[in-house]
Amino acid sequence: MEVQNGSVEEGGLVGEVGEGARPHRFPRESFDTVSGTKGEDTEPPTKRPVLRQIGVMQDELLDAIRNPSFLVYLSILLAVCSQLGASASDNVELGFTAYRLQQFDMQGNQYGSRSSRVAYEAVSLNVETVRKSAIVHWKDVLQRNLADVLGKAAGAIVIVIPADLDAFAEEKEFLKFEQTLTQIKTDLAVFVAPWSEAVASLLDDVKTTSDRASTAAQQLVNVFAGNTFQLSSSGSGTPTISDKKQHFNVVGRLAAHERGVPTLVFVAHHDSYGAVPALSTGADSNGSGMVALLELMAVFQRFYENAATRPKYNMLFIATAAGKFSYQGARQWLDDYIEKPTEERIELVLCLDTIGNGDMLRMHVAKVPKEESAAMKIFKRMESLLTGSSRKIEMVKLAINRNNDFLNWEHERFNLKRMPAVTISRLPSPTDPTRNSMLDTVSRLNLQVLESNIRLVAEAVLGHVFHLPAAGCSVDTGCSLLGTTPVESERVAALIAKFASTSRSAALPNRVLANELRDLMHHYTGGHASLQQVTLVDVSLYGPEEEKIIAHRVKPAIFDLFIGVAVVGYLFVFYQLVSRAQVFIERFVAVASRRNAKKSV
Repeated sequence: MEVQNGSVEEGGLVGEVGEGARPHRFPRESFDTVSGTKGEDTEPPTKRPVLRQIGVMQDELLDAIRNPSFLVYLSILLAVCSQLGASASDNVELGFTAYRLQQFDMQGNQYGSRSSRVAYEAVSLNVETVRKSAIVHWKDVLQRNLADVLGKAAGAIVIVIPADLDAFAEEKEFLKFEQTLTQIKTDLAVFVAPWSEAVASLLDDVKTTSDRASTAAQQLVNVFAGNTFQLSSSGSGTPTISDKKQHFNVVGRLAAHERGVPTLVFVAHHDSYGAVPALSTGADSNGSGMVALLELMAVFQRFYENAATRPKYNMLFIATAAGKFSYQGARQWLDDYIEKPTEERIELVLCLDTIGNGDMLRMHVAKVPKEESAAMKIFKRMESLLTGSSRKIEMVKLAINRNNDFLNWEHERFNLKRMPAVTISRLPSPTDPTRNSMLDTVSRLNLQVLESNIRLVAEAVLGHVFHLPAAGCSVDTGCSLLGTTPVESERVAALIAKFASTSRSAALPNRVLANELRDLMHHYTGGHASLQQVTLVDVSLYGPEEEKIIAHRVKPAIFDLFIGVAVVGYLFVFYQLVSRAQVFIERFVAVASRRNAKKSV
């Protein structure tokens, strides 16, 4: 077929096919397609709607990403992912009570732990991290230099000790451990926690997670998938200084009702002390001394009830406060005594300290007393009374060390004021570790020994005040000046239960204890008992002494970092896909179009 007389016009092609044929106009698109040339829009009609939709979707998505609300969504997503990761393990929370190491200042020198805040991750001592709360068994402390451990900026240390110290057999090792604690001076929090199921579980888990795995792969898995414990204390973490004016001496008096008669003074401090004050009951030191003071008062008061048996001596009984801190109560009584003019002539001050055990008694002196002194006479009477007995008494001389922050014995406080004084104690030395130990409990007291020592002191004092011969009467022969007024076992046991079975830390002044002592002295002295306020000088004591510690099981910090990196990576990939979606789809449509064109041909 031929096209004759054809002409091209603007709008199409006019042609005739044969004679008489009607003219026909072809669209430009048809011509361009057939001829292979392109006009203003060369894309296939089926492709343009798809590309428009993609462009609209891309613009809307990019606008959504630019919206500030997307940042809020992103923040929430990160927080939720982190929380889900942290809670992937079992939600475990362990709580236990821990007791803080001592903290006090003495004459400008700082002692003990200066913080009560527990935080950071619970680890064992062998983990080298800057911020940590180490939890460790007390025996492990003996194998380490604790000063070096504290110097490596650990957040806190919790030391686990036996729950039942009464039946504890490893006494020597534990005393060595306590000596280590007393030498600590640190700005970090140091706590002691008695053994319990919660503490045992925490200690085992911490040891397991802190120990290195046998292979590098297992160690890597533990780092990312293992669980850790985060410790926190319930308190503010800032120690508070105790009120220096809430300490009291309790003073009782048995009077001879005669002028110019000498006075014997019996003294025992009523507070307890230890490296961990809240766990130190001081049953023997100085619970036994205070019980002896009260029992001697009960024994002697029977002689003062009757004028015929009343000694020509006044007797003062002083339960002093804060004795463990260089005998602050004795210092206060002496200051008041010296300031007030009095006709009272003190012949001897007899201090009672730690006499509830052992077969040996000691009379501690700053210098050997003269033969005619009351101290020597009473000492010789005690020697005579113990003749033929397995129990012995000896005199121990120790000069006063004025350069030390602490006085060794309570009688030294009186000696410094030129007042005759001695201390009766079973301990050979003031630095004996059992004197300030958590092992000093009621179960370790020997009630029979305590009663025998009280009787010995009472017999010697009565022989002295009645001017009886020192020889001819001994415990072995059954001789007794007390007659029908012996030391009562039931009363001694009751006094021990009341005043020697709980902590009496000076950092937590106990007005109730002072009032109970006053009421008891009031009963035995016929109303001659009073409280004397004690103001601490050159001493500052701090609390709290115990804290509630909570252990939360969490994922390690590196796991949160891993989750964060994963979320950021996901968002980066998502953004790249969105920003390049049009290019990907255009290429896909082009490839699909070419395949369709090939099939149509």
